[in-house]
Amino acid sequence: MAIKEDQIESPGPTIHSQPTHLTILSSSQLKSSPFLPSLVSTINNAFRVANATKPELGLNNQGDRLTSNLEFLTNFAHPESFTLVIHAPDSPTVLATASARPYLGPNTSGIISRNTPWERILPVQEGCEEWELKLMCTAPEAQGLGLATYMMGVVEEELRRRRGGLGKKLRILLTTPRELTGEFYVRKGFEKDYETWRGEGYHFHIVHMSKDVGGA
Repeated sequence: MAIKEDQIESPGPTIHSQPTHLTILSSSQLKSSPFLPSLVSTINNAFRVANATKPELGLNNQGDRLTSNLEFLTNFAHPESFTLVIHAPDSPTVLATASARPYLGPNTSGIISRNTPWERILPVQEGCEEWELKLMCTAPEAQGLGLATYMMGVVEEELRRRRGGLGKKLRILLTTPRELTGEFYVRKGFEKDYETWRGEGYHFHIVHMSKDVGGA
């Protein structure tokens, strides 16, 4: 594994018999990263394809997951946030990605200025350091190859490396449509904290989940 300033690079998983690289970038590194345009495009395409697998839920009525590069950067403005990217060697095209940011409690991020059921409302549990797993997805051509499981493992390992010696329990949080991907995360060890109905015009629940991954 090589570290270049804020950027960590290592060999990634094999995809369709081809080697890949894994790059982990800090929030400051993202601003000038050649991956940024492809990140937003891959995220929007992946969410659109996944949502279309269950059209009865109305998920694609929400439009693109991200409207701009700036929206992505704003979501991970906290200096300890990080984003992992799986890509072909020497290519800025993103094949899979996931991001993590510290969770400081409800209404503390400054990112969302309106009430929304997608935002977690529980306080940070005493004795815990909590991190949100966000925007994890795989490009349509690389789906079904176990990359989501691989990326969750990388995020857990990275959090333990960065934060595991601080004397607090480490916990990963996520928010997802229950009817679309809830069971997948249950199989990966996440437990439901609470859920809400998306609202009029939609046909799914938003479930907020958590998983302890180490620490004290």
